[in-house]
Amino acid sequence: MAFLLGARGPRQAGCPARSSPTCTLSSSPPICRRASTPSWWLSIKTANGFRWGQIQILFYCPSHHDHFLERMTSQQLIADQQPTTGRVYATFLRRVFARVTPVHLCYLCFVTLAVIYSLATPVFEFPDESFHFAVIDTIRRTGTLPVQRPGEESPWKQVGSHPPLYYFVAAVSTLWIDTSDMPQVLRYNPHAFIGQPSAQDNRNLVIHGEHESFPWQGTTLAIHVIRLMGVLIGLGTLLCVTAVAREMASGHEGVVLLATALVAFNPMVLFVSSGVSNDGLTMFLSALALLFSLRLWRMGLSPQRVAWLGVLVGAASLTKVSGLTLVPLALTAVGASAWRERKWRQGIVAGAIIVTLVAITAGWWYLRNRWLYGEWLGLWTMSLVAGLRPGAPVSLFELLAEWQGFRYSYWGVFGAFTIILPDWLYHAYDLLLIIAAAGLIWEVVQRLRRPARFDLSRVIEDYGDLVPFALIALQVVMTMAGIIRLTSLTMASQGRLLFPAIGGIATLMAVGLARVLHLPLHFGRSPRGLTVAERIGLYAPTLLSLALFAVAALIPFTVIAPAYVPPQPVTEADIPEGARIPKDRRVRFGGQVELVGMQVGAEPVRAGDRLEVTVWWRAVAPMQVDYTAFAHVYGPGHVKLGEVNRYPASGWFPTSQWRVGDLWRDTFRVPIREDTAAPAMLTVEVGLFDTRTFTPLPPTTMDGSALGRVIAGYAKLAGQASAAVDISPQATRFGDHIFLESVEITPDPPVVRPGDVLSVTLTWRADGRPARAYTVFVHLIGENGQIVTQGDGPPQGGEYPTSFWDAGERIADAHLLTVPPDAPPGQYRLYLGLYVLETGERLPILDANGQIIADHVVWPTPIVIR
Repeated sequence: MAFLLGARGPRQAGCPARSSPTCTLSSSPPICRRASTPSWWLSIKTANGFRWGQIQILFYCPSHHDHFLERMTSQQLIADQQPTTGRVYATFLRRVFARVTPVHLCYLCFVTLAVIYSLATPVFEFPDESFHFAVIDTIRRTGTLPVQRPGEESPWKQVGSHPPLYYFVAAVSTLWIDTSDMPQVLRYNPHAFIGQPSAQDNRNLVIHGEHESFPWQGTTLAIHVIRLMGVLIGLGTLLCVTAVAREMASGHEGVVLLATALVAFNPMVLFVSSGVSNDGLTMFLSALALLFSLRLWRMGLSPQRVAWLGVLVGAASLTKVSGLTLVPLALTAVGASAWRERKWRQGIVAGAIIVTLVAITAGWWYLRNRWLYGEWLGLWTMSLVAGLRPGAPVSLFELLAEWQGFRYSYWGVFGAFTIILPDWLYHAYDLLLIIAAAGLIWEVVQRLRRPARFDLSRVIEDYGDLVPFALIALQVVMTMAGIIRLTSLTMASQGRLLFPAIGGIATLMAVGLARVLHLPLHFGRSPRGLTVAERIGLYAPTLLSLALFAVAALIPFTVIAPAYVPPQPVTEADIPEGARIPKDRRVRFGGQVELVGMQVGAEPVRAGDRLEVTVWWRAVAPMQVDYTAFAHVYGPGHVKLGEVNRYPASGWFPTSQWRVGDLWRDTFRVPIREDTAAPAMLTVEVGLFDTRTFTPLPPTTMDGSALGRVIAGYAKLAGQASAAVDISPQATRFGDHIFLESVEITPDPPVVRPGDVLSVTLTWRADGRPARAYTVFVHLIGENGQIVTQGDGPPQGGEYPTSFWDAGERIADAHLLTVPPDAPPGQYRLYLGLYVLETGERLPILDANGQIIADHVVWPTPIVIR
């Protein structure tokens, strides 16, 4: 091929950079917005004169990095199979992909992930999703809005107090769907572990069934349609966040990418955008109102911008009460713009227009609240329906105790506040926030370091570049004030309530990170000639965005979806040998459910821990009633120390859904009260009761004989671990691990009369776990060697057997001996020891060398009977 090479284009006036050599045949007008930079066309021909292709070369100033070095026209160089001839045809896709930026990829990834989050979360498992849908369904069916009546049950609960714009839109979008099957689809789980992130089962708010399978129909279809609408609204929020970031950092693509990624790949934003909730529309309208406020400041007052801002604030106020916090933002933007332009009258008129439009758009809703409930906002009525805090309203200081939950729910708390992320991930997000805050403070301080002129009239001109920061800060502060007010009345400490201001928050974080990471001005800048810090800053936005994306992409598969995997029936072969109950000893409840196996965790637990109890149920008859399974844990004195009551099969399958012959493995994780005295033996009782009447199903043997309590097993409640076992040299050693340290006798001195009660308290110490449960004997022996009275029994009345003792434990063991009424006066001896109940064999007493010296202790002080 023959190419014409060596021509140069003109040098750009005033630009220190050299012009690049090109092959030029024709010229086109300048394309650079900042200087007169022409573009050139290069035609390439084959040796035989056949035209092969055409390239457009763009010259640019190196200080202006927002232009391509080279742009293909409608043709692309593609080699022909013939070495000397060929033809190139440009494709539309190449031109499209040439213009795709990382921000565009964020949009695509956001929509994809939001759909995945939606599919990973079963219907009605989003917080308050059933309440939101109840409002939508009421509007669809009746065309009226719900009315709140505190003290009365309603399907929409506190959500009925929310403004209706989102519900109107959702109702219209699902008018074509028949949702008459809602009573069958929406079956609440009455025992769901709401707000218990430590729970590993029973997280489902509702009972799920085949009606949720694809293809969706009825209520399930309506839920997914509204969720998809939420995803699209979330995409709109993302577009607004990108635009806000461009307003704050024009031309700084690294900041724009970071701000977009901080919203797009926030797991909680993805979760909120994928559920049925008015939070998504509130986020979108708030971000759009912030964008218009910033543009109003940058571009000045105009009737169109003012009108649009007023309508947006009104729409946000008609979506959620928190939308009213945008009114101060809009008025501040108008005031700042009027001050800068010295257009006071226009500023007053613009403010009046905004207030009027808000009143026209949303005022009717707040007038309705005043008429129905006697309050403008309806917050008090909503709090009465949701449930007031004890002592409401509470102070800000008291709310600080809930900071951790607030922080968690900004980044990711899923389900009914039962599914959380690993702790290290929250710490990583915290670190990111701290770095961004430090960088933001640094940025603001740098902008404030200017000569002071002490001219209040020119403060806007002097610090005009800080006005966008002030506007965003105002929105965050007002949103936070609204959250504090609501949270002081009812339990609502949720970080997602900050999402109306998330566009500003993400932008400020991006600016702070840019300052810390020394991001170059333009994201596409060539790494040549950059310092190490600048090189790091060049790739930091992309790497950080990829990290945020990777975490957000893994969460649906590793955190959310596994929490909603229902258990499956098992077989008897799946029951461990030690847990399987012999067929002739199995228990039946009400003749409908058979207890096939049971097992209690072998490891000791501590106060505040959870004791794992597993039972295996089998349906032996059809059931029309949904019975509740329970596991109750009792301590000494039959004091209940913990319980779990829920539907069987980890809360997923009520008994009315069981098929005869189905065998279910059911694991309970019973929390033990934190104030429980330890060490102690725990007794576990299991069974079933009628959910409606709380009447227990009577347990029987296989032949129909009635039983009392069904004990699944026993567990040890351990005390504080002892670093060393310090056994007194005077202690008497019984067998391998038991020592008798002391004996206290009451009365002291031990002088009693016939009929009196003699109290003997033994203090035992263990240096290891005894092999079995022994029985203590305390005998009062007369002068003839016969037993006058005795107080035999297991330690602590059987509530803490020796088989539960561990090294270092000290056990106080009281025994009572009643002196016979006919006991003759005289001196008696007290014999003490341990024996095996089944055989009567006594535990020997050993000396220091391990030699047997006796089988009982004779207390040296005589007992006197008068």
